[in-house]
Amino acid sequence: MSMENQARITPTDKSPLSFAELWLLALLSRLVDENDGDYVPYRLVLRDMGLYKSADIGEICSTLLNRSVKLTSLDSIFETHLINSFEWLKGDEPTLLFTIHPKLKPYLASFLMDSKGLLALDTDFLLLGVPQRIFCILIFTMMKGQTTYFFDLEKLKSFLCVSDKYSLYANFKIKILEETRKKVEAEIGLHFDYDEVKKGKKVAAIRFRLHQTLPQSFFENDESDVELPPSVQTTQNEVSNENGLPKTLLLEQLKPIVCKKFGVTLKMLKILIEDFPIETLRQAVVLTEKAIESGKIKGSPAGFFVEATRQNYQPLGSTPSVNDDAERKRQAEARQKAQERAQIEAQQQKERAALKKQEFEQERDAILAELNSDSNLRNTIIERIRYSLFYLSYDADKTFEENLANPSFLAAVLNFAKIVKAE
Repeated sequence: MSMENQARITPTDKSPLSFAELWLLALLSRLVDENDGDYVPYRLVLRDMGLYKSADIGEICSTLLNRSVKLTSLDSIFETHLINSFEWLKGDEPTLLFTIHPKLKPYLASFLMDSKGLLALDTDFLLLGVPQRIFCILIFTMMKGQTTYFFDLEKLKSFLCVSDKYSLYANFKIKILEETRKKVEAEIGLHFDYDEVKKGKKVAAIRFRLHQTLPQSFFENDESDVELPPSVQTTQNEVSNENGLPKTLLLEQLKPIVCKKFGVTLKMLKILIEDFPIETLRQAVVLTEKAIESGKIKGSPAGFFVEATRQNYQPLGSTPSVNDDAERKRQAEARQKAQERAQIEAQQQKERAALKKQEFEQERDAILAELNSDSNLRNTIIERIRYSLFYLSYDADKTFEENLANPSFLAAVLNFAKIVKAE
């Protein structure tokens, strides 16, 4: 059923969706296809929800279950709920199962996924407030695999439903942008900023920038999805022979400090847990924290921690914990194993970089070929660049092809081509 032939959909609730409800609905909408069977169950696992603790999930789902919408056509009025049912499975891998009413499939399938871009979406049926609409922009940006999204200021005001307010940009900045940024960061922990793109002395556009994209495997593969060598792969219930504890438990204990604070990749932490005793890892954590506090680390804390683990660094004044030849041999073998892992990882990174470069070149050539045949699109992109942060990369005295020799201009062309085509 085309969107033009659908009934008009409106909310019956008076309060806008919370960030939590909006996030969960966005995740669910990615699973929905208009051609799915009726009442097919949609599955979300806890690791893909990311923003909220499992204790909150049931409450969020119950709230969505109670939110109703009305579909009005020329010959009928139909009322239902945003979700028809949910089941919270609390097994080894906590999972949510949803069902929705068949008549809602076209609306949820198009939510935040319209090929024409965010401004083309009809989100009125969600009764979104201004902060929720800005949150939609951030979600849309992540779903597109981007870290920035460009808005003309007037189009942004229109999307936020404040076109008739805040004639002074300073008021718009304080009341809308700044207050929303604080609220999103406080409630969700998602950090974003924005650039003011000026035309003369007047702000003409806003570019939203995500400082910290969420580690959502739903949006893009994180390092936990990288295929490891067979000897490093573990199942959820596998127990480490060296450490005597489930590896997943060790991973959860160490990840907040080692990955978030030190910057060690999740893949590398898994390898270290595989290769070294827990006491060695914990000692490396203590030594790394002390080195950070004393200012002794000149480079990355991640590199220091990895070497402290591999080389079994000892605290100052202590005697080595290796007291016999068997243990020395075991640690030597562990270091050799870690070096082999590092070589494998370096080769995999090299191959991924080569593939990424090839994909970029193919995409670049396709976009430039399209611009060569579409002068209107090319002129639109040039005009965008002239009034953006990349305006210094454009030389009006040179031809378009001559400007492409400037890497900054080329990058701006490719970026704006995607944005303009999406709009």
